Amino acid sequence: MTQIFTAGWPASPQCESTLRRFRVGERLEISATNLAETCAFYRMIATDLNSDCPALASDRL
Repeated sequence: MTQIFTAGWPASPQCESTLRRFRVGERLEISATNLAETCAFYRMIATDLNSDCPALASDRL
């Protein structure tokens, strides 16, 4: 059975709902845009989680 993992960016610029999949051991070609989009996604999650706690929400992420 081939092991696959899913990256945190779309499979193609035209397809935002399907994330890119890689076979374990496959060469990763990660662009600056891929990294920026992934960071923005996790920053959005952190901001949303921190919004429930005023003490944390005042800190910069």
